[in-house]
Amino acid sequence: MHQQRFFRPGAAALILAAAATAAFAAPPDMTNRDVLLETSAAKTTATFAVPDSLKPSHTSYALYARTNADDPPLILLNGIPLASAPVPREPGEWLLPLPTADFHRGAENTIALLTRKGAPLAAEQLIVFELLDGAEEAHFGRLFSMPTAEKATPTLHSSQTKYDVLHYDLALDIETASRQINASVVTVTLKSLVEGLDQIAFDFQSDGVLLINSVAAVPAVSGITYSVDDTNDWLIVDLPAAAELDSGEEITLAITYSGTPSSSAGAFGLNSYNRTTQPNGKAIVYSFSEPYSARSWWPCKDVPSDKATIDLHITVPSANMVVTNGTQTGTTTPRTGRTTYHFTHGYPVATYLVAFCATEYAYASDNYLSRDGLTQMEVGHYVYETSTDELAAVSDTIDVMGFYADHFGEYPFLDEKYVTMTWGGSFGMEHQTCTSINNRNLASGGKSRRNVHELAHQWFGDYVTPDDFIHLWLNEGFATFCEALFVEHDEGFASYKSYIQGWISSGISDTTPLVYSNADSFSTSVVYRKGGMVLHMLRGVMGDDAFFEGIRAYLAAHAYGNAESADLQAAMEAAHGASLNDFFQDWVYGTGKPSYQWSWSLDENTLNVSITQTQSADVFELPVRLVATLEGGGTHEFVVQNTQRTQTFDLDATGLSITNMAFDPDYWIYKGSVTSGAIEAPKATLLSVRASAQPGEAVVTWESGGGTTEGFEISASSTMTGTTIVASSSTLGVDARSHTLTGLAPNDIVYVKVRAVSSQGLPSAWSDVYAVQTGIASDDRVLIVDGYDRWEASISPENSHSFAAIHADALYAAGIAFDSCANETLGSTVSLPPYDAVILVLGEESTIDRTFTSSEETLVKAYLDAGGQFFVTGAEIGWDIGRSTGGNPSLAFYNGYLKASYEDDDSKDYTVAGTSGGIFDGLAFDYGTGASPYYPDWPDVITAAEGGTICLEYNAAAGAGVQYEGTFGSGTATGRVVTFGFPFETIGDESARHEVMARIVTFFELSPALPVTLDGWMVY
Repeated sequence: MHQQRFFRPGAAALILAAAATAAFAAPPDMTNRDVLLETSAAKTTATFAVPDSLKPSHTSYALYARTNADDPPLILLNGIPLASAPVPREPGEWLLPLPTADFHRGAENTIALLTRKGAPLAAEQLIVFELLDGAEEAHFGRLFSMPTAEKATPTLHSSQTKYDVLHYDLALDIETASRQINASVVTVTLKSLVEGLDQIAFDFQSDGVLLINSVAAVPAVSGITYSVDDTNDWLIVDLPAAAELDSGEEITLAITYSGTPSSSAGAFGLNSYNRTTQPNGKAIVYSFSEPYSARSWWPCKDVPSDKATIDLHITVPSANMVVTNGTQTGTTTPRTGRTTYHFTHGYPVATYLVAFCATEYAYASDNYLSRDGLTQMEVGHYVYETSTDELAAVSDTIDVMGFYADHFGEYPFLDEKYVTMTWGGSFGMEHQTCTSINNRNLASGGKSRRNVHELAHQWFGDYVTPDDFIHLWLNEGFATFCEALFVEHDEGFASYKSYIQGWISSGISDTTPLVYSNADSFSTSVVYRKGGMVLHMLRGVMGDDAFFEGIRAYLAAHAYGNAESADLQAAMEAAHGASLNDFFQDWVYGTGKPSYQWSWSLDENTLNVSITQTQSADVFELPVRLVATLEGGGTHEFVVQNTQRTQTFDLDATGLSITNMAFDPDYWIYKGSVTSGAIEAPKATLLSVRASAQPGEAVVTWESGGGTTEGFEISASSTMTGTTIVASSSTLGVDARSHTLTGLAPNDIVYVKVRAVSSQGLPSAWSDVYAVQTGIASDDRVLIVDGYDRWEASISPENSHSFAAIHADALYAAGIAFDSCANETLGSTVSLPPYDAVILVLGEESTIDRTFTSSEETLVKAYLDAGGQFFVTGAEIGWDIGRSTGGNPSLAFYNGYLKASYEDDDSKDYTVAGTSGGIFDGLAFDYGTGASPYYPDWPDVITAAEGGTICLEYNAAAGAGVQYEGTFGSGTATGRVVTFGFPFETIGDESARHEVMARIVTFFELSPALPVTLDGWMVY
């Protein structure tokens, strides 16, 4: 709908205000968020209060700051500089997670902004707002940056399916002050999977700042050549014929490269925001690669399905410390002032999980004892030297690790370590054996939801990695679920339930499946919350014993490898002892959610329960928990298996004094509405009413709304508003979609509508009203097409209308036979030929899918090319398809076939008159007044185009209607068209409507209906 419709008094001032700040985007949506601070006046400092009850382990906050400076500000919380890199949006807009543990609870907190040189910096707006869940914490930078065009999954080179990487040796020489990579070497050992492998492509995003210096085999092989494809980000190595690999043969390639990785790649150093120091000013360099950015700082096969072991030798200034994957095996001094740290990681790792941080750290560790009591492993935290209080979190982290080991199996990398390393990012990342985490995240202890989330990834994402990021929910859904699971362990089921409820209130998508092509966009409402919710529901379906047994089996079956959603399903089914296919199809691969209508009653010792699923989608087969409140206190839970649309249960309530019942109070089902009592069926859609070849008969077709529908009723009346039921739900069952009306009066008009009846006997609202002239043999017949279903005007589209029937009434007065149909049927069950004329009823349309769909345009063009006759009526047709802006592809159709040219959006006039020589010459009438069914807001002002003639004008001599007779397009047959800029049905005076239609009938040279012979009798 175009913007004018929403104008209100004072709108001009609002528009000017918006224009003044057009450089800025809107802050993040604050819906359902706790907001501690919101300012709109320029300030260098602002204060806010925090309640004593705030729990830093469960709740976190972030800052939105809007300044007039393009450089990132230095932000202080209670006088302490924040070290995480601010996330930019539009120029001057910054977001930053706040270390909630450093809030002064029950007291005043201060936010201050400085320039990088220490001068006060005024903020035009400051908002301190709650992060809704662990997903927003875990990927803060990704989720709160300005939305950009979706990044397509990088193209896989054809050779990359033909080899398997076995081992990487990454020797990296970096400058922490500049992020520069000095001459470094990646040595790759790989195995051919095919005969005659002669080309090997690695992913390598040079961005013009990383250069390949050489590629050589080890041991040396002469004749190897290479090239860099900057378009596809590949390093392509060609092997000479003598070095081609047969299946199973291995080769080791040493790739020497150097340069400074591009900050725009968002991977190495994350220096896009010029934030490379700790709060004490010491430099830090770090990497981040998920999902496809390992290629931006080292050549590799950057796909999650090819995991390999890795050795890392990272050289840095000697004042720095390096933390990376695996076990440190020693250090060397290659030259004065430089130290090389040696690490080996003997477990297969995906390239996006390889990472390092280099800076000056404080470190503390303790030992984790394996579940069998035989092995001790180092668990530690590397933190900034200004945050040594975070080191106390180690004991909590070990507790969380033990909890996961008890439920999912032993920590997967027990032979090496688990550490966290503080980096400059504003989020966390589950790098294998060495999670990256932002400064001050551990100040509240190791049970904070981010630490709990990232540690869970060591099992879900690192130990078992998705084959492809379309299955990302196997990482993020599990880690999100584990947050709730640990809360249950630490605080009890009531807190677990509250945590689940938080996902629901934050928003879970029911329109996107968990497995989908854009999962690597990391949607919080899909892969995180929906993923966690589906696992919670699966726990409810299976029960704890089978559920955790299935997860352990899934992890063990794909240990240190890759998996897909089908692999999880197989493991869970084996543990469950029954198929879970319906569950996975509904919740992992499908969309939607159930809604319920239910009732209960007591009959002595029997609890009678009726459950109906009311959504239009198919039935969701799930156990439903019904919790009874008992007299004197206490509860009793009943579990019923709901597998049908409508289902009744007789439950044993012997000895229970039930005072009330609750439907799924613990959120074991992600559901829509839950209501009690009987419910009506969803409305049915009338599709067509057409006269049969047999006199006195007409065929009615419709579409079910699904849901609780169990049957249908048809009304066939002699008046537009009448209700005469001629077919009941006892005749028209749930699967009925058409019905033939018989015994209709010949040569008469019949008004038809349909409605659904629910399984509980309640009918829906009636459909739109269509009409047909039956029992006649006609020289000519007209098709009335109701297209008034894509609208957003003043009448709700849920309401039924009779606009097609109003056109039918006028045709009947002119003695012309007609059928009626919905525009959805065109080109499928209804064709425009052989009708002698077509009327398209569009009322007042203005929607994103436009007045005419492209397929409708094609049908109408073909019909007119062949000499058809077409009357189209409605406001805003010109607005939708006739404007010349934006390269509108429908403009040629509007000009060349409707013979109109769009002039203005609003005629501001509701009186029209025929033009001299036109088909309405001498005729004047009002529309949108008196008995009009609605007031048309935006009648089009049009003029004639491409041979058309203005036949109606508003009082201001502006065009209101066009007529045309001649050929169309490439056709040779004569056709005719009449186009109105306003809706015909809003002509309030019946005699005027009839006269207008009679003039069109005459212009179209349509013949009145002839009498029909029935059993030898002439019927008139």
